[in-house]
Amino acid sequence: MYNTILLTATGAIMKNVVFASLMLSSLIASAEESPYDKFSGESNFTNKTTVTWKQVVDIQKECNIESKKRGYNGYNYSIEGCSFWDKDAFQGNVCYILTPLKTSFWTLGHELRHCFQGNFH
Repeated sequence: MYNTILLTATGAIMKNVVFASLMLSSLIASAEESPYDKFSGESNFTNKTTVTWKQVVDIQKECNIESKKRGYNGYNYSIEGCSFWDKDAFQGNVCYILTPLKTSFWTLGHELRHCFQGNFH
Protein backbone atom coordinates (compact mmCIF):
# COMPACT_ATOMS: atom_id res chain seq x y z
CA MET A 1 0.00 0.00 0.00
CA TYR A 2 1.39 3.43 -0.96
CA ASN A 3 0.31 6.78 0.45
CA THR A 4 1.89 9.78 -1.29
CA ILE A 5 1.32 13.32 -0.08
CA LEU A 6 2.98 16.71 -0.41
CA LEU A 7 3.96 18.07 3.00
CA THR A 8 4.99 21.61 3.84
CA ALA A 9 6.38 22.54 7.26
CA THR A 10 6.19 26.12 8.46
CA GLY A 11 8.27 28.25 10.78
CA ALA A 12 11.88 27.57 9.81
CA ILE A 13 13.76 29.15 6.94
CA MET A 14 14.25 26.80 4.01
CA LYS A 15 17.89 25.81 3.74
CA ASN A 16 19.40 25.13 0.37
CA VAL A 17 21.13 21.80 0.91
CA VAL A 18 21.68 19.34 -1.89
CA PHE A 19 22.03 15.67 -1.05
CA ALA A 20 22.45 12.98 -3.69
CA SER A 21 20.64 9.82 -2.69
CA LEU A 22 21.24 10.34 1.02
CA MET A 23 19.94 7.48 3.10
CA LEU A 24 18.18 8.58 6.24
CA SER A 25 17.48 5.81 8.66
CA SER A 26 17.62 5.01 12.31
CA LEU A 27 17.13 2.64 15.16
CA ILE A 28 13.73 3.76 16.46
CA ALA A 29 13.77 2.37 19.98
CA SER A 30 16.69 4.39 21.31
CA ALA A 31 17.05 4.60 25.08
CA GLU A 32 17.66 8.36 24.81
CA GLU A 33 14.55 9.07 22.74
CA SER A 34 11.00 9.50 23.97
CA PRO A 35 7.86 10.10 21.88
CA TYR A 36 7.23 13.11 24.13
CA ASP A 37 10.56 14.84 23.50
CA LYS A 38 10.18 18.30 21.96
CA PHE A 39 12.41 19.40 19.10
CA SER A 40 12.93 22.51 17.00
CA GLY A 41 12.39 22.79 13.26
CA GLU A 42 15.29 25.24 12.98
CA SER A 43 17.62 22.46 11.86
CA ASN A 44 15.41 21.42 8.91
CA PHE A 45 17.27 21.17 5.62
CA THR A 46 13.92 21.49 3.85
CA ASN A 47 10.38 22.51 4.71
CA LYS A 48 8.77 21.02 1.62
CA THR A 49 9.04 17.44 0.45
CA THR A 50 6.98 14.78 -1.29
CA VAL A 51 6.56 11.78 0.99
CA THR A 52 5.76 8.22 -0.06
CA TRP A 53 4.87 5.85 2.77
CA LYS A 54 5.01 2.12 2.07
CA GLN A 55 3.79 -0.42 4.62
CA VAL A 56 5.52 -3.80 4.35
CA VAL A 57 5.29 -7.27 5.86
CA ASP A 58 9.03 -7.70 6.61
CA ILE A 59 10.51 -4.32 7.58
CA GLN A 60 14.06 -5.61 8.07
CA LYS A 61 14.15 -7.24 4.65
CA GLU A 62 12.56 -4.33 2.77
CA CYS A 63 14.74 -1.67 4.43
CA ASN A 64 17.84 -3.71 3.62
CA ILE A 65 16.75 -3.96 -0.02
CA GLU A 66 16.17 -0.19 -0.25
CA SER A 67 19.46 0.56 1.52
CA LYS A 68 21.48 -1.67 -0.81
CA LYS A 69 19.64 -0.30 -3.85
CA ARG A 70 21.04 3.11 -2.90
CA GLY A 71 24.60 1.84 -2.47
CA TYR A 72 24.57 1.41 1.32
CA ASN A 73 25.24 -1.73 3.35
CA GLY A 74 21.83 -2.37 4.87
CA TYR A 75 21.17 -2.74 8.59
CA ASN A 76 23.06 -5.04 10.92
CA TYR A 77 20.72 -4.15 13.80
CA SER A 78 16.99 -4.45 14.38
CA ILE A 79 14.87 -1.58 13.00
CA GLU A 80 11.22 -0.56 13.18
CA GLY A 81 11.23 1.66 10.09
CA CYS A 82 13.50 3.47 7.66
CA SER A 83 13.46 6.50 5.40
CA PHE A 84 15.44 7.63 2.40
CA TRP A 85 15.73 11.13 0.95
CA ASP A 86 16.50 12.10 -2.62
CA LYS A 87 16.66 15.29 -4.65
CA ASP A 88 14.60 14.72 -7.81
CA ALA A 89 15.00 17.07 -10.79
CA PHE A 90 11.26 17.11 -11.44
CA GLN A 91 9.65 16.61 -8.02
CA GLY A 92 12.22 18.39 -5.86
CA ASN A 93 12.69 16.86 -2.42
CA VAL A 94 11.42 13.29 -2.24
CA CYS A 95 11.31 11.13 0.88
CA TYR A 96 10.47 7.42 0.97
CA ILE A 97 9.33 5.93 4.31
CA LEU A 98 8.90 2.21 5.05
CA THR A 99 7.12 0.90 8.14
CA PRO A 100 5.58 -2.43 9.13
CA LEU A 101 1.91 -3.03 8.27
CA LYS A 102 1.08 -2.05 11.85
CA THR A 103 3.15 0.81 13.20
CA SER A 104 2.95 3.54 15.81
CA PHE A 105 2.66 7.32 15.61
CA TRP A 106 6.11 7.39 17.17
CA THR A 107 7.73 5.29 14.45
CA LEU A 108 6.01 7.10 11.58
CA GLY A 109 6.73 10.49 13.11
CA HIS A 110 10.34 9.58 13.72
CA GLU A 111 10.83 8.57 10.10
CA LEU A 112 8.95 11.65 8.86
CA ARG A 113 11.26 13.87 10.91
CA HIS A 114 14.19 12.35 8.96
CA CYS A 115 12.50 13.62 5.78
CA PHE A 116 12.90 17.21 6.99
CA GLN A 117 15.95 17.10 9.27
CA GLY A 118 18.17 14.34 7.93
CA ASN A 119 20.11 12.27 10.43
CA PHE A 120 19.10 14.21 13.55
CA HIS A 121 20.38 11.68 16.11
